[in-house]
Amino acid sequence: DCNPTTQSDRKSYIHTKKRQKSNLYRRRQKGRKGSVYSNIFDVYLFQYVRARFHNQISNLIGLAVLKFKIRNSDKSVLVERCRTMCSFDYIFITKAEIIKDAFISDKTIMTKTSSADLVTQTDQDVEKLIISTLRTKYQTHCFIGEESSADGEECKLTDNPTWIIDPLDGTTNFVHRIPFVAVSIALKINKKTEIAVVYNCILDEMFTGRLGHGAYCNGKRISVSNQKNLDRALVITEFGSNRDQKIVDVITANMQGVISKPKPAHGIRCFGSAALNMCQVARGGGDAYFETGIHCWDIAAGDLIVREAGGVVKDTRGGELDIMSRRILCASTDSLANQIIDCTKELTMPRDDEEIP
Repeated sequence: DCNPTTQSDRKSYIHTKKRQKSNLYRRRQKGRKGSVYSNIFDVYLFQYVRARFHNQISNLIGLAVLKFKIRNSDKSVLVERCRTMCSFDYIFITKAEIIKDAFISDKTIMTKTSSADLVTQTDQDVEKLIISTLRTKYQTHCFIGEESSADGEECKLTDNPTWIIDPLDGTTNFVHRIPFVAVSIALKINKKTEIAVVYNCILDEMFTGRLGHGAYCNGKRISVSNQKNLDRALVITEFGSNRDQKIVDVITANMQGVISKPKPAHGIRCFGSAALNMCQVARGGGDAYFETGIHCWDIAAGDLIVREAGGVVKDTRGGELDIMSRRILCASTDSLANQIIDCTKELTMPRDDEEIP
């Protein structure tokens, strides 16, 4: 046992070390892009916010104050940011409950452009609820949604703040009760994506990205695999919903090109959701994903999440991504992306922003 003098010295030493670590953390965080509070929020508070709502914000702030030695005068900054995220996250958690309930129930199934292009009442209901909730808070913002576009609303991307929404990506999976379905929302400002969220409510996986702040899954940082070689890669793609024989032939030929000699990929996977396909690349679960025939609402959120995870996103012919062009290639590295371009053929589809005669 230590005598009182030694115990006092030891307590003083521990207290000094804790203070030094806290100050070092502050200095490191201030040197990064964004404020110290922004980084604290991303790394710590998000894990709590997505499971709790407005009535527990004060408790969350209290935890942050204790953990990170935040000055009381700065608590208001975190309070406001938590309230904003709670409002945003509330959309996902409450609307996800609608999807989860409908997932195990009998569904009313309709078709759009082909017999394989399915839509359910859940798709339409969830989109209306998301847009109405966001519009209440952001009255001057614009909205592009899958179901509203199918009903004839204009699909034009401007410099105005624009929310691009897919209320239920992976509708065919949803119809057949395969648990790879997601709500996908992206916010673009000046045509640049600032915030992206893809939430698989069936498996409870929420992928998030914020420009310049990394990509996360359920609050944990994710990154791409960094695979450079096609012959060591797992590639994700889809057949899509278009059943025109010429288009199907090109899609099939492109798949064959990826798994043909001299350097065939390890394999091809089709998960049935463009948004979740991109999130798999972002987390290192797949090394690349390419597809033609998807729409801007399928890929707007996944685009930012892949980039923030360290991956590359481009057009299937190697140029800069145009989300209205209905084709995308994302990969863990530029080298892998170029190898996929070399063994696939070009396929052009009508643009999302083309006026329908």
